[in-house]
Amino acid sequence: MLPRFSWLAKRLGQRVGASAHSGRERSALADLRTLPALPVAPSRFRSIAWPLIGVLVLVAGWTVGISYYFHHQSTERQFLVEQQARGARAARLVESAIVADYAAVKRSASALVERGDLVAALSQKVDAARAVREWAQKEGKNAGVGLIEVHDVSGRLIERTGEGGIQRLDSQEAPVGVADALAGQESMHVIERLHGLSIRGVAPVVNGNRIIGAVVVERLIGEQYLDHLANRIGVEVALLAQDRVLAVSVAPEDRHWLQKARPSVRSGAVAHIALNGSEDLSLRPLPIASEPMAVAVTVPNTMAYETLSDSSRSFGAVVLFTILATIVAGIYLTRHLIRPIKALTERAEELSLRYAGRATPPKGDELDSLVGSFDAMTTALLSHSDRLSQAHMTELQGSLELQRQYSLMRLLRGLAAAANESDSVERTLERALNEIGSYLEWPLGRVALLPDYSENRNLPPRSLWFTREPDRFREFIDASNGIPIVPSPSHMIGRAYLSGVANWVSDLSRMTEWNRLD
Repeated sequence: MLPRFSWLAKRLGQRVGASAHSGRERSALADLRTLPALPVAPSRFRSIAWPLIGVLVLVAGWTVGISYYFHHQSTERQFLVEQQARGARAARLVESAIVADYAAVKRSASALVERGDLVAALSQKVDAARAVREWAQKEGKNAGVGLIEVHDVSGRLIERTGEGGIQRLDSQEAPVGVADALAGQESMHVIERLHGLSIRGVAPVVNGNRIIGAVVVERLIGEQYLDHLANRIGVEVALLAQDRVLAVSVAPEDRHWLQKARPSVRSGAVAHIALNGSEDLSLRPLPIASEPMAVAVTVPNTMAYETLSDSSRSFGAVVLFTILATIVAGIYLTRHLIRPIKALTERAEELSLRYAGRATPPKGDELDSLVGSFDAMTTALLSHSDRLSQAHMTELQGSLELQRQYSLMRLLRGLAAAANESDSVERTLERALNEIGSYLEWPLGRVALLPDYSENRNLPPRSLWFTREPDRFREFIDASNGIPIVPSPSHMIGRAYLSGVANWVSDLSRMTEWNRLD
């Protein structure tokens, strides 16, 4: 007869139950994939174009401002350095011109006293004064040195000729240096005038070993002289003493410019004096008198640079043009940026409507609408995916149940065929062992045949074996065939002996008292 295989059906039911439990775990994991709404606050703008254009304008304005600032600073610094160097060169040129005229006056005085015609005119005993006047008028037209005076041996002025501005001098200043010249000593004097300085050179006229008179040569360093230098070098020129202005072509705008320049004039140092207004001073000492004097020339400063460069108007025009260009670029950019965003938003709303049955109301700008639509679309797709997973698991469980029933039916049919076609119980058990071992994928299986009656129970039983790897389990099978079977709950075959049903184990390490564990 066919043995009872209820244990086999129970075992198959456990395996199908385990598969269904695994399916429920996957469904639970799918439920966990439901994402929360994206934490995005709605924008205060109706379109992303406004903040985007605003940011572009801000960045462009900041870039232009920073670039203008550093360019303006470097250009202004270069301008000031160039103007200061130009002022120093101009001051040196004026100082050199005045010193050269000082030396020219001295040379002219020395040269005139050696003229034979002058000596002859002064040596005449009759009408010497008339002869000197004729010589002086003739020489004054050709000398080009300023003012020429001729004095007789007593120091009396015989004739004065030369530039008209110098001739309008005080008569009290005419004897300056003449007494020294009549004593045989040449001298140079710097006389302060109302609007400038006079460089006065005096030399004695000698005939043989006798002094017969004196010649004076003067050169006026006044406003006309400074105007001439200013026109030639392109800057305004001033001649300063410690606490006063000797002569100036055009005075600076700063009313206190003399007080600011006074310490540098007193110290006799080359200096650059900062003034209020659009001009500064470049000072250089003038070494022609015992009193400290200095030459001052005006040079443009920072205010002059601002006026000359017209930087504020230029900067405003550049900023305005940059902002207009940035706005145009922002409009062009937002058109190409908003168009795909709107297309994506519409596609997300379409998918959300298809799979969730509802559309997301618009809110905020285009990006907010896109985020909301994408969030709704994601939720709808995940929900739809979960429904598909649940339907698939339901279908899979039904399919597994059908497979279990079909496999069990095939197994039972094979066992029935073995029972019907075998000529003995031993043959039936052998075929049944092979069918069950192949279906359940046993590595090793055994059926022990115990006789109903035996005088010696310690004799080894006759056994039927199932194995997929005979070489691997050959030693174990030989050892098991030599061990007698006794009813015991600690032995695997002994359990089957006691219970009368099949017994199997997957983890042999749990059977600590098994007699075949080694």
